[in-house]
Amino acid sequence: MIPAALRAAVLADAAAGRLPIMNFLTQGAYYDAGEIVARDYNELYLCFQGRERDDQVMHYLMEHVEIPDYQAKLCAAFAQGSIGRAMALATSEDFQNLRELALRAVKSADALDVAGIRDQVEAMAKQKDHIQDLLDVLAVWYRDVLYFKATRSADSLVFRDQLQALRHAANVSSYEGIESVLRALETAKERLNANAGFELTMELLLLTMHDCTR
Repeated sequence: MIPAALRAAVLADAAAGRLPIMNFLTQGAYYDAGEIVARDYNELYLCFQGRERDDQVMHYLMEHVEIPDYQAKLCAAFAQGSIGRAMALATSEDFQNLRELALRAVKSADALDVAGIRDQVEAMAKQKDHIQDLLDVLAVWYRDVLYFKATRSADSLVFRDQLQALRHAANVSSYEGIESVLRALETAKERLNANAGFELTMELLLLTMHDCTR
């Protein structure tokens, strides 16, 4: 059975046009990457479309807003094809603060202790009005970790400027651990939408992020 995390990584890489699928096959890997693509042709087609759209938005932002490529790439990923939303994100101080908060959380995940979790939750509480966006930024990070773990390629990474941290996260995390964090992020969204306790929800998420690196 093909793990969902690896399946997603192979599809994402194929959508980027590099097709390192051949690496899996020539190295005698267990997973049948050809089966993944054959079974998910429609999904792959949508991946191509989405990536091309995001690249166009990214280049537009770099030219017209004059921001670095890594910042433009994250804004494009969030804008889902909307130039107006992408420009609003690119000029939003709040969005840049969310990015920095997310990076602090993921970079400290493997060394978190009780005091660290408390500090992270306190920092996240200050962005409570934007918590869904923060969770989305975290999801983008872990998809980047997954992608890099599967391909060892920096191409198409959203957090390309954080390659050293991504490499470390990929080395200390398992596919199953990354999957568990991505599921935990969705669970956290659902709990917050159901008005579950904010602090407990964030604590559980941070613990999952910590366990991912063990």
